[in-house]
Amino acid sequence: MSPFSALLSDCVFENIPQNIAEKNLENSKAMEIFRSDWSSVAASFLEKGHFYCDFNATVPYSFPTRNLLQLHSSLKNFQWANSNSTHFFSKKLDYYKEEAKKIFLEILGANLEERKENKENKKNKEEKDVWGCYFHSGVSQGLIEAIGSLIRQDVRCFFYEASAHSSVFSALNYWGKIVPIELCCIPLENTGEISFNIFENMLDEKIKKYSCAYIYSAFQSDSGIIPNIEKLFSIKENYPKLFWVLDAAQALGKVSHWRKILTTFVADIVLFSGHKIGGIKGVGATCFKKNKIEGHSLDFFEKGTPNILGILSFVFSLKQLVFFESLYCLKELSEEVKKFSEFICSELSYKEISCSSNTLLCVHPSLKTQNFLVLAQEQGIYLSGGPACSSGSFKGNEFVKKIPMKLAEEYSKRSLRFSFGLATTSSDFSLLKKKISRLFSS
Repeated sequence: MSPFSALLSDCVFENIPQNIAEKNLENSKAMEIFRSDWSSVAASFLEKGHFYCDFNATVPYSFPTRNLLQLHSSLKNFQWANSNSTHFFSKKLDYYKEEAKKIFLEILGANLEERKENKENKKNKEEKDVWGCYFHSGVSQGLIEAIGSLIRQDVRCFFYEASAHSSVFSALNYWGKIVPIELCCIPLENTGEISFNIFENMLDEKIKKYSCAYIYSAFQSDSGIIPNIEKLFSIKENYPKLFWVLDAAQALGKVSHWRKILTTFVADIVLFSGHKIGGIKGVGATCFKKNKIEGHSLDFFEKGTPNILGILSFVFSLKQLVFFESLYCLKELSEEVKKFSEFICSELSYKEISCSSNTLLCVHPSLKTQNFLVLAQEQGIYLSGGPACSSGSFKGNEFVKKIPMKLAEEYSKRSLRFSFGLATTSSDFSLLKKKISRLFSS
């Protein structure tokens, strides 16, 4: 066993058999441990009968983060070293960091083998995508660095969704003040998806003038909408020179094919966030195609003193997500959310598009978001009216505002977003329905 694997074994599931995913009896035991552990953690900030329905904002302090205390102990004298120095302590930490990259990429289905040139490759002009990875402080930093890397490859036109995260706007505006770039916003259809026809018409015009890139989300955190992957691959085929940047901060554990996200989605650069799956805050990761991003230019950004403890917490949380997903599958959660959606009778309907299993955006003419959130909290229900990235203010759900529907501006102030986690059970939904029903009737 390698030192890194030993470190993992010390900190993760020391009382659970390694082959637990293959044994139903032990699976039940593991799920019991997980939920009892969650209950004990939740009890520190949730009273009995209270419900946390804001998992898309952040994952509450839970078992992955708790293991960091044990991790501190396991690292012993190495934890204070800088992995970029040349002495023994630093080399040890650098080894952990590089192993963490490999595990991260392997879990997400990346090809790590460098392509071997041979006559057959050259004859068929085949090129196998090889992925690299580096860690940073979060998706906001990752976006700035990814856009900068593309600008160095002469990309001068960036397309983005009307429903894009605020960090996308910040990163584009940052570079727009330094380099002349053109920004193209793709409007939404009344389903909440982007307008693919308008997107392709815009591409036809711009790609003749510039090298272009498209920044999009694997998971729309307001609504849970997942992009139409078939249409994206069709666009890729029609516009082979277009660069693709995928914001996957919210996708891990929330879309059915997240374990193969690097190959299932169209992407040259993919960005992730640690705290969305239970890691400590302030850690993110960028995966990139070495054969597409010239000169491995994103490697340039991995300088300074890396947050080794944060990096390891991210990888531990990812491994635990894989483990517990096999015990409590997304399909089960998806069915519960679907039933809950039908119960609420939202004005928005997403029957014809792909959505995440954990998120429900409700728009109801009889509620006022601000008033309802206060009443819900009094009943022990903690949810949001939209994204958590608006400095605690609420001026209406921005996603709803951008849907071309009647009364969109008014409905944006009558929205609720429920987002659930792996620990949410069927009994939780039953009790939640009763409380929500009383709130609506009042």
